[in-house]
Parts: sequence; C-alpha cells; structure tokens
Amino acid sequence: MQKYKKILAGLMGVFLLFVCFRVEYYTYKLQSEETALIEESQPVASCVTEENQKEKEKKEQKVAYLTFDDGPSCNTKRVLDVLNAYQINATFFLIGSNITPDTKPIVERMVKEGNAVGIHTYSHEANKMYASAEAFEKDFLQAEDIINATTGQKARLCRFPWGSANNYLKKIDSQVLPWLEEKGYYYCDWNVSAEDSIGTPTAYSIIRNIKKDYGRYEHPILLMHDSNTNCLTAEMLPDIIVMLKQDGYNFDTLDHMEKPYQYARN
Repeated sequence: MQKYKKILAGLMGVFLLFVCFRVEYYTYKLQSEETALIEESQPVASCVTEENQKEKEKKEQKVAYLTFDDGPSCNTKRVLDVLNAYQINATFFLIGSNITPDTKPIVERMVKEGNAVGIHTYSHEANKMYASAEAFEKDFLQAEDIINATTGQKARLCRFPWGSANNYLKKIDSQVLPWLEEKGYYYCDWNVSAEDSIGTPTAYSIIRNIKKDYGRYEHPILLMHDSNTNCLTAEMLPDIIVMLKQDGYNFDTLDHMEKPYQYARN
C-alpha cells in the first residue's frame, strides 16, 4: 500500500511540473507577442506623430507674400536683385502691353529665379477692359498669350486692376468670375497695401502703411507696384524684407498658398 502511495505521489509531482511548465510557456509566449506588437506599433506612431507635428508647424508658420503689380518696368531688375540678395521669391502680376523685346529678358529672369507670375490684364485701362464681359475677356486673353509665350509656362494666377471689389468689375463680375474659374485661374487680392501708387508716396509712408497692417495677419499679402514711377518701392524693399524677417515671417509665392485671398470670399 505504501508503495502505491509513493508511485501516486510521484505521478502527481510529474503532473504538477508539467502543468507549471505549460503555464510558464504560454505566459512567456503571450508576453513576447505583446512586446512584439508594441515594438511594431511604436515606429508607426512615432512617424505619424512626427508628420502631424510638421503639418501643424507648417500651418502655424508666419508667411508673408510680397506681390508686385504693373510690371515689367525699368525698376524690375532692381526688385529682382533685392529678392535674390535675400534669397526669397515674390509674385509678379504683369501687364501684357508692358512686355516688349526690351523687357522680355527680365520676365524670363523673373521666372528662372523662382518667382511666380500672374496676369494683370493687357491694357490696364478701366474704361476699355471693364466696358463689358466680352471686352474683359478679350483683353485678358491678349495678356495671357504674350505672358505665357514669354515665360514658357501657363499662368494660373491673376489679379484685377484695383482688386476684385472695384466698382467697374461689379457690373460684370457675375460673368467674368465664372469664366476665369472655368479657365483654371485663381484671382488674388491683398490684405496689406504699401499705397505706393497713390498720391506722392514717401519712404516713410510706404513703411508706415505696411507696418500698420501686416502684424494683423499670419499670412499678410503685401501689395506693391513695379511700374516705371515706383523707384521708391524698389529702394525701400530691403527695409520691408528686414522688418518682416525680424518679426518672424518667412516668405513664399502665391501659387503655394493653400487658398487664395479674395475679397468676395474672405
């Protein structure tokens, strides 16, 4: 009898050892699988977090957009020289009739150096181009032909002389705006003006007009002019750039703006 008890006790011991081994094995296996899953998920989570952070930083970044209307002119070279010196780009809205054999090289340089080009009509004469929707379309297409031929690119940006809220355009905007959109154009207005084509601007007035408004926007769009009479604008451009840089702004062109600034929609 005693002998059978010893055998039974031995068998029970073996059984218990077997059970303990199986429990330990499955516990280890489960922990290993959980660890592997955590390790696999960590790089993905890290990557997603990093991408989200970059996207957030991009949206929060202060970006200024320098824009110049009415070129090309005798001042365009000087403007480009300043932009090149500071290694930034701007957006130029060109008047088609200003592109001649003499000014063509400066427009080509404009594009080559990474600046954006948009259409600012051909004539820039209110009574002519805003006379009717048909008159505007004819004027615009004339500008489109010469600007695209000069740059070797298809323009996508445009700006109405005196902006999209001017009284001339209001009479025909129900026809003109859909027409431009059908052609794939984005019209661009501004939220900061140097007022350098009004009256008799001075160096002080140009800086004052920009300074009083740009700080209100994370993405200020500065309206300046590049006509033959705007020598002072080109002269003050370094001061304008430094002022914005010191206030933490970077610079970009309007073709990179996620949503164009338009008076009717902002």
